[in-house]
Amino acid sequence: MKKILNNKISNLIKVLVAVLALFLFNIDKVKADVLYSKNYGYTGNYETFTAPYTGDYKIELWGAAGSDRGGKGGAGAYTSGIIRLTKGETIYIYVGGYETTFNGGYKNGMGGNGGTGGGATDVRLVSGAWNNTQSLASRIMVAAGGGGSGYASAGGAAGALTGFTGAKWRYDWYGGGATQTSGGSGGAGRAGNAGQFGIGGNQSGAASGGGGYYGGGGGHGQVNYDHASGGGGSSYISGYKGCVAIKAADDITPKEGCANGTTNVECSYHYSGKKFTSAVMYAGNQSMPNTAGTGTMTGNGGAGYAKISLNSSKDMLSDMSVNKGSLVEDFYPTETEYTWIIPKGVDLLTDEDINATAYYNTSQVIIPEEIPFEQDGDSFDIKVIGDDETRRTYTVTMQRYVSNDATLSSLASDQGILTPEFNPNTTTYTLEFMDDLDS
Repeated sequence: MKKILNNKISNLIKVLVAVLALFLFNIDKVKADVLYSKNYGYTGNYETFTAPYTGDYKIELWGAAGSDRGGKGGAGAYTSGIIRLTKGETIYIYVGGYETTFNGGYKNGMGGNGGTGGGATDVRLVSGAWNNTQSLASRIMVAAGGGGSGYASAGGAAGALTGFTGAKWRYDWYGGGATQTSGGSGGAGRAGNAGQFGIGGNQSGAASGGGGYYGGGGGHGQVNYDHASGGGGSSYISGYKGCVAIKAADDITPKEGCANGTTNVECSYHYSGKKFTSAVMYAGNQSMPNTAGTGTMTGNGGAGYAKISLNSSKDMLSDMSVNKGSLVEDFYPTETEYTWIIPKGVDLLTDEDINATAYYNTSQVIIPEEIPFEQDGDSFDIKVIGDDETRRTYTVTMQRYVSNDATLSSLASDQGILTPEFNPNTTTYTLEFMDDLDS
């Protein structure tokens, strides 16, 4: 009986130890996730982001929803991806509005009962007015906006690759969803306007299409009659399979040989060469992360939103310091080049003289056991290898300590008396020789 009880206690202790180890590992993992973040809500103008560090930034965008006018406006889309930005590099963030004309929709369907198309949220390389063609051409990521609702019909959801058409009420007069190469068609009957590159279609009295890479079509419109709903815009990510980039900054036609439905990822590459990895795209009728980062939601139901974050990875150090001399630069995990000032008289260093800690417990840090220093400019590498096989190298260049302080620490003579008394800040003295000193 006693033996059985001891075995149960032993097993319980093992379980508790395992749970504690997992808990501590997860604390380390959570701590390591976000190094820097910045959020953007709707302001009615673009925002400028300048990268504070070189690194791989995650960008998340939510397009705005179309507004309700009896029916329900189409929800906005979500896009995300990781892109390399160098310190000082600038991009521009355009956050789509709800019930505004900013970034693709048209307020109240230009008059009447139609709902406003939701504005797209996007990232650009060139700033300017939201509908400036050169600025629109520079977009490298777009989360589309949803179509505005009709008097009694729902707006089309913002699309991933393709936007959704508005819902039918009495007739098929809804706006069409945008694609990767064209705007959504305008509603039939008293025709709504088709969507364009970056701009949702509209019609007097009807709902307008959502903004997007291409805008959704505007619904059919007639005052006090069938106020048809607008179509959803299309989304775009440079580096996402299925997307179709434009030819050049001054040519917004689709890339040669690239069409809707393409499986060639190179068709998506923006003319700038900028592209995202780990790209994700969700339409407005799909589950997506919520803007608060606390869970998920089905489509974005309000104004647009954007987040930029710099995340840690398993090949990254969390800290670096030295036990002899000093580092010139302040340490930051994504910066990989440092200068180590070596004290006088030190010609051989070891891995005990420098401290380097990985962000993740499971990552391996490799430092040379012996680090010889013969002359200024000698360098060595610290390598970090994650358990996912990712690798990063930090290079440390060594320099001898050189003092720029020419101040004396003491001054004395055994041949006489100095006046005034020594002071490091005094540079002129008189030496009075002793009487018994031979001349």
